[in-house]
Amino acid sequence: MNTPATIIVSSKINNFMVKKIIYPWERLDLTESDWRALSHAFYGLAHNDFKKFNALSEHLKDHPAGKICQRYIDTRDHVYVEEAGILLAGTKYWYVYLGRSGL
Repeated sequence: MNTPATIIVSSKINNFMVKKIIYPWERLDLTESDWRALSHAFYGLAHNDFKKFNALSEHLKDHPAGKICQRYIDTRDHVYVEEAGILLAGTKYWYVYLGRSGL
């Protein structure tokens, strides 16, 4: 999957070009399933549905993206939705990436 949130790193090793794909969960030091759970909860939160976020495990709520989501819940300042979306998706177009990713 080559999306705005997927980083492809190219480097030359022994005269060979090597590409490594870095997925969003790797960039955030999460497992894929944890990233999907947090992203799914965030997407609901972005639409003012806090149920999935409130049901997350504490280690996901304590993740930097989870803490930003909690700031949104506490303040209702939409800037935190943007910040968390960019962090989770790796792009300012998080609403497109997360909305189409089939979370």
